Amino acid sequence: MIKNYMEVLVLDVINELKKDYGLDENSMEFELIQTLALNNLPPKYFPPNASEGEKKSFLLDKQRHIMVMAAIARAVELVKYPL
Repeated sequence: MIKNYMEVLVLDVINELKKDYGLDENSMEFELIQTLALNNLPPKYFPPNASEGEKKSFLLDKQRHIMVMAAIARAVELVKYPL
């Protein structure tokens, strides 16, 4: 099965931050924030022969983690505090 690893990373980070932002993971708000963040990040797919190490490295990259946190923060701002 083909999987977008950016989705995995966004879900991990948003779960880390949900208490800070007062999010309930079963809410429409949570899904909307996740969707907005993903729409502003590049997808990442690995070929079938990619090692688990490559995938883990992608998920643990500090700079990518910060980029995802910023995308989530922008999405929270749009959803929770619309103009």
